[in-house]
Amino acid sequence: MSAASVEWGYDSHNGPETWPIQYPQAAGEKQSPIDIQPVNLKTLKMNKNLQWKYIPEQCEELFNTGTSWKVHVNGKGSELAGGPLEGTYVLEQFHCHWGEKDDEGSEHTIDGQRFAGEVRISKIPFYIILCYLLV
Repeated sequence: MSAASVEWGYDSHNGPETWPIQYPQAAGEKQSPIDIQPVNLKTLKMNKNLQWKYIPEQCEELFNTGTSWKVHVNGKGSELAGGPLEGTYVLEQFHCHWGEKDDEGSEHTIDGQRFAGEVRISKIPFYIILCYLLV
């Protein structure tokens, strides 16, 4: 099956397990999906606090795909900076996706376990992704 014939998604025929096959550029070590392994996590001590601003009036479009909702944002003024980040990140979009069962829906996993859904907040530049797994 070629990338041209199938759009990416979250089903068995087009889900995260198939992305590196359909899209070779998604085969890197720093690509979605990410399996978070708590035993490997490290605590960072920062001299500066993480700071964020959110302006709800900058939301431009909300749509439902049937397996997710997405909000596109004109991020002027909605920003994330400080903490371990270098520079300022501007909000571009946020979305939530879910599955039909409690053990599917999240793109990312913790110790290989999937969850019912996931909320993702995308910022630019460099697409820093903040994820909240929905239990």
